[in-house]
Amino acid sequence: MSRVNLLYKNVNIFVCSFVIYGILPYIYIILKHTDKMTTQISILGSKNQVIAVLKLKALKNPVMTVSSPVKKAKKVKADKVVNVLNIRNSWDEKKTTVAYDYNATINLTKKTIKIWGTNPDYSGKLGAVVNKYFQKTFKVGDHVEVDSYNLIYTGAILAIGEKTVLVECHSKNKRMNLAEFVRRNYDLNLEKIARSNADTRQYI
Repeated sequence: MSRVNLLYKNVNIFVCSFVIYGILPYIYIILKHTDKMTTQISILGSKNQVIAVLKLKALKNPVMTVSSPVKKAKKVKADKVVNVLNIRNSWDEKKTTVAYDYNATINLTKKTIKIWGTNPDYSGKLGAVVNKYFQKTFKVGDHVEVDSYNLIYTGAILAIGEKTVLVECHSKNKRMNLAEFVRRNYDLNLEKIARSNADTRQYI
């Protein structure tokens, strides 16, 4: 919607006399276009005497301002995020203490899962056990460890839910609970898995 503002310049006011007999209905206004650019306004009193004369001269190029309608900002929906803390395997649920600390942050909007926590590392000197911190993030389509027997099997993530992760497995789909998913993938190294499977195939 546009709004046109006409600006006037050279306004000359000549007040001849300003005698008003107290009653406004007896004042007359006469408009006269002296040329295309000038409009003369004459104010007459009750006895036709001139009270004031206004000359308004318009600009040759009137200024036009256009105001566009204000667009309402779109509401951005917050991501739906679920935090799952102290994930336990079924055989550890009744224990008062466990050696590991598994947690997951699941973004259902972006379809990602971040696993984080600590896991015991038995590679220390003299058999010392150290809780090693880990953090990894996966999204739909990433390859992860899904199963193992003689070989270690990997597959692509198909879906991520609040309690399970659906992964390809042996041309089928396997729904892994969070405890198994974290246990198998907290230190995932696909290159190491490929080398391990290549060595194992030489003996089976």
